[in-house]
Parts: sequence; C-alpha cells; structure tokens
Amino acid sequence: MAINSLHVNGSATSSDWQDRYFHIDQILDQPGPRTDPSFLAGDEVKEFLRDKCKILVIGAGGLGCEILANLALTGFKDIHVIDMDTIDISNLNRQFLFRQADVGKPKAIVAAEYVMKRVPGVKVTPYFGKIQDKGDDYYMEFNLVICGLDSVEARRWINATLVNLVDPDNPESLKPLIDGGTEGFKGQARVILPTVSSCYECSLDMLNKPTTFPICTIANTPRLPEHCIEWASVLEWPRVHGEKKLDTDDPDHINWLYTIASARAKVFKIEGMTWSLTQGVVKNVIPAIASTNAIIAASCCNEAFKIATSSAAYLNNYFMLIGTEGVYSYTFEHEKREHCPVCGGEALEISISREWTVEQLIEMLTEKQTIQIKKPSLSTSTRQIYFQAPPQLQKATLPNLKKKVSELVEAGGESAHPFNFEPSPFLVKTMPKADLNKAGWEQSEFPILCETCTSAPVSKQEFGRSCGTCARPFTVFRWNPGEGARYKATVICQTCAKVKNVCQTCLLDLEYGLPTQVRDTALAVQSEAPTSDINREYYAQNMEHKMTDGTTSMMQLGGRASSAGKEMLKELARTNPYYKRNRPHICSFFAKGECKRGTECPFRHEKPVDNELAHQSIKDRYHGQNDPVARKIMANHTVAQGLKPPEDQYIMSLFLSSLPDSATEADIRTLVVKSLPQVSSSELKSVVHVAKSRCAFVNFKDRTSAERAAEAWAHGLDMDGERISVRWGRGKNGGAANNAAATTSNSNTPPAVTTTA
Repeated sequence: MAINSLHVNGSATSSDWQDRYFHIDQILDQPGPRTDPSFLAGDEVKEFLRDKCKILVIGAGGLGCEILANLALTGFKDIHVIDMDTIDISNLNRQFLFRQADVGKPKAIVAAEYVMKRVPGVKVTPYFGKIQDKGDDYYMEFNLVICGLDSVEARRWINATLVNLVDPDNPESLKPLIDGGTEGFKGQARVILPTVSSCYECSLDMLNKPTTFPICTIANTPRLPEHCIEWASVLEWPRVHGEKKLDTDDPDHINWLYTIASARAKVFKIEGMTWSLTQGVVKNVIPAIASTNAIIAASCCNEAFKIATSSAAYLNNYFMLIGTEGVYSYTFEHEKREHCPVCGGEALEISISREWTVEQLIEMLTEKQTIQIKKPSLSTSTRQIYFQAPPQLQKATLPNLKKKVSELVEAGGESAHPFNFEPSPFLVKTMPKADLNKAGWEQSEFPILCETCTSAPVSKQEFGRSCGTCARPFTVFRWNPGEGARYKATVICQTCAKVKNVCQTCLLDLEYGLPTQVRDTALAVQSEAPTSDINREYYAQNMEHKMTDGTTSMMQLGGRASSAGKEMLKELARTNPYYKRNRPHICSFFAKGECKRGTECPFRHEKPVDNELAHQSIKDRYHGQNDPVARKIMANHTVAQGLKPPEDQYIMSLFLSSLPDSATEADIRTLVVKSLPQVSSSELKSVVHVAKSRCAFVNFKDRTSAERAAEAWAHGLDMDGERISVRWGRGKNGGAANNAAATTSNSNTPPAVTTTA
C-alpha cells in the first residue's frame, strides 16, 4: 500500500491508497433496489462525498471517536469536530484514538490529528470549546451534523439551533441532524430533519429520570451500599461540613464519603462498598460499553452516508438497541409532538398556581419531564424576573426568587426563553392547578379489582408507588380482605389495567378470572405494549390519552377470536371467588425454625415450596409471557381434551382434519399464523395439505412451539364456519426418522405419519 502524505497547518493532503474505495464504489456506481429516485450513480456522487460534503461531528468521546474513524474510512474527507473536554486517564479503555501521553490534552485536537495520521487524504478540523461559542453562520456551512454527546442540554441546544436555521425559501438551510447516544448496553440512533420530522425536544418524555432513593430508607433502613453512600453525601456531609459544597471531582471528598459510608455499611452488615462505587453514585456515572459505542456509531455513519449520497432510504426515524439480555434492536417512527415549543412553531403553554413563587417555577422547569431546563433564567418583555448569569444580574434578581409569580407577571403574561440552554419561548398562565411535576401521574378514587380481591375498607395513598409495568406513580389502595387474610394492595396503575382488562392486584382477567397468557392464547391476541424499560412510560401515556379521547376503550376481547377460543375460555373461566389467593404469606421465621408466636402468628406456618410457580414476575404475568401458572392451566386443559403431548420428543407435528372443501395450503398457513401470535412464524417448518382427505399436517421446528400450538387449539380451530379437529401426529414406527421424513414432505401425498387416538 503506497501512501504519500503531507501535513500542512493541521490538515492532511495525500493520494489515496490503491483500491481504497473498491467496496464503497460498488454502492455508488449503480442504483440498487431501494435507491432514492434522486440518486445519480457515478462520478458526480463520488465527487460530492469526497470533495464537497462538509460534515460536523459534535463530541469526541467514546461515541465520537468511533464516528470520526468510520466517517474517514467511509469516504468523507472534510470533517469538523467540536468538543470542550480534555482527555482523562479513565477515557483510555474505550476512546481508542487517545494514548496515555495524551492525558490532559483537548479531545478534539488529539482525535483530529490521530485520524488524519491514520487515514491519509482526510482533513479533520478541530475546535476545542463549547458548541454555544459558534453562531448560525458557522452551522450553515455544513451539509450534515452528527451528535455523539452525553449531555441532554447540549443536544437540546443544537437541535433548537438547527430548527431555527431553516428558511422555507432556502432549501440549503435544512441541516439533517443524526443523534447517537449510549447508556451501558443500551443505545439509540435517530435521524432528525428539522421542521420536517420530530425533533429532539419532541421526545423529552422518553428520557429516564435520575435514580433517587427515599430519604426515610437511606436514613433509617439502608439495604444497599448505594443507600449508605447517599446517606453520607445527602445527610452527613452538610451536617459535618456545613455550607461547604461537595466536589464530586475531588478525590479527598470522595474518600471522605467512602470512609463514612463504609462505616455505616458495616453497622448494617451491608457488603459491596467500594471507592469506585462511591464515586459512581455521587456523580451518577453510567458505565460506557465499547461495543455499544461501536454499534451506535456505525448506525449513525451509515445514515450519514445514505443521506449524503441518496444511495438508499435513510432511517425513519428512530433506531433502538438493547443489549442487556442478548442483542435486540428495532426501529420505529417517533411522531412530531403537536405542541413542541421548538419544531411546533408555537410557544409551550403551561399553567401554574397563583401562589407559586419564582423559585417553585424554576424548580418545575428543571424537573418536568417534557421541559427539563438545567439553568433557566426568566424575564418578560418589560421586566427582568431572575437571571442565572452574569453575576451582577443574578445578584440583582435574587430577591425575586421568594416572591410569587403573580406579583411579577400579570395573569396570562409571558416569560422569556431560558438563558443559554433553551432558545424557545414559553407562556406561563397563573391559575390554580395541580403540581405540574406530577403531570402524567395517575390519581383515582376507586381501584379496578376482581371479585376475589374486592373488599372494604380501603386506605388510599396518592402516588404511593410506581406502576409495576409502566413505572409511573399512581394512587395505591391497600386493604385487608377478611379475618386471617393478608393485606393486599394495587400493584399496577389503572391505565395499564384497562389496556389489558385485568385486576390491579392479582393481574387476572376481569371477565374470565384467568391469567392473561391463557386468555391471549385462546383469543389469538398479541400484546402491543413494550416489555422493556425503554418507551413503556411513553406507551402508557399515549394509551391514556387515547382512552380519554374515546378512541380506545378497554381491551376488546374476542374481536377476531374464533368460537373455539371462546369455548375454551368459558370452560376454564373461574367465575367464583378464589379466596385461597387472600391467605397470609408464609412465615419466614417458621421456615427457618425460629417462630415462637405459635397460634398468634398472623402468617402461615408452612414450608415454602420451591418450584417454578413460586417464581413469578409481575411483568411476565401482565404481558402474558413465561407465566408458569398459565402454562400449568393450559397444559392440564390440553391433556383433558385428549391432546397430551407424546413421549416421543421428535414428534413436532399436529394433524388437522375436517377441513373445508375450499381450503388451500395458503389458507391453512394463514390461519395457523394468525391463531398463534405467541409463536413466531419462523418456528413453522411446513404445512402439508392433503386436499383429497380434507386434512393437513402442521410441522414445527421445535417441540415447544408444537406444544404451545396444541394448547391454543385444544378446542379445535374455526375455518369458514366449520370446526377443524386437531390431534398430535405420530411416526408409524414411533421413530424420529419417520417423523423427519414427514415434516420435510411438500407433496400432496400424505406423509408417513398417523394420528394419535
């Protein structure tokens, strides 16, 4: 590989090495099946990519390093990078453009020099400073902007800046923004077309709130090392040091916290205290994973290449990666928020109480999920209310913090945009209203309960806990259903209960008294609610909004269900109260042989049984996934219907008989897929239709899928108004070879399989 390189004034000029663009040119030399109509294959698009396209990368940390390297190797030659940080020794394990000798140097400058050295022909122009230092003229120079930031405030600033740049009469003023972000094993990449698609501000309510611990827990009953660290930093530091501010970057301060927290952990016999954990808790550090950075950076650069060249359709508009339990990714379109203060073209209107002080208003602006301003400054067109900076204005307006907003702003008056971080205005109306920090939280007067769980009297605690499925605070009801019974409480919010039509306490279906997995299997219902932490609160809020509008009511049971599924549910339904669920919990002291209360003990004196039924998850029960109780009910019912699974584990076929005369193989396949939403279509190996005998064999790739199909079809299947009988297939000689031959047959000749009686 011959390379001639010359560095001049921080830039690099050279001839490219042989076959450098061989693979890239395969894409740019001719259009593909998903190529944009505006794509012009050949030298013109290559020239634009390598000589004319000017791209800005914001951030040169773990994500930024990967992005810079990918862009350079993809063919972008005019790259600019902005970063305000210097290199720390802790960066070296994942930010591969830096070495130990670079510690203390600006990240942007070192990264630019390294990329130009390793990829001749690329010019990387660094800027060591804040993105706010640059004006609109600077950002107008670029064709694309990619963010690899770890700051919400910086993202919001650049998002609003690019939106404000858009001039309807100048198409070149629209600068696509590609935003990447990582959090441990999770990550996201999104394409934002300012004023066209949803902007960053539209999705603020998707951000996770910072982890907090209740004061009563950290002060009285710590259970985790994090509780001890919070106690040391929140309670002990101000008690010992008074007004002295805790510096989370000072090793001496962290060491003091570690010593105090370790002593408290020892008293409460809590293990796991470390110096690094102490630093991570007080600084709210989220571990960075190099592999996550690499995947998200590749996704961002892939979108940049597609947008710059029009060689393929770009992302519309959100890509999500979840690597906590395996590797799972999906894409979806995040819609624009109608009243977004940045891209919606309107000021954000909020309502507050006339009794609120300026200090309370500022606190709300910093904490409200859909606003989240770090350091807001407030003023009207005629009056300065409070400014965070400069120091002279901050000192002059400081007394206003204790004053009521109604004293400073007329009702319906407006407040100016927050200082430095939020370029968009919002209106403040002074009127009686509930705490806006609790917007989206649930308040209710009565719980949604099944007959077994219903009882009185009921105690109520507003926002007493987080919902077990969507994590939003909701009103918790608590009661004792009867003498000798255990206290019960609601565990999910009413929105989630209405979506799935279940009891807020036991999570059983309100109509049939069955687990949701049994009901959904019989009725062929696929759950649409997200099961991961990401987006579940957002989904719940959307569902609540739809139910308020009347467009979505409670779950419509059996809307497309077959009569066979309804018969199955009627047969399994538990219509009478099942009070065994209200029994007290097992006494943990009795289980250890230490209970001395005898008959006065309010708990059950039984030895706990450790089986799969003892390990149930609220989320699994709610979403109808991996519920051991449901599997037991369906398995017993399947056996009672004569569909007991054969002992031969190689039998993975079900035999359908009494098919309608008009049935085709395609009809049967469609029916099978629709009636088994819990079984992936990829698990269906083949469908063999024997038209003359009006029967068919449904062959699955694994035994588990076949058993789930048998459970769902225990009462048969309905097709064109006729009931189809279902039986297990069986090899003629009971062997695996015969069954394998049967499942690979695709002709109209019946395979070498008979049916069980």
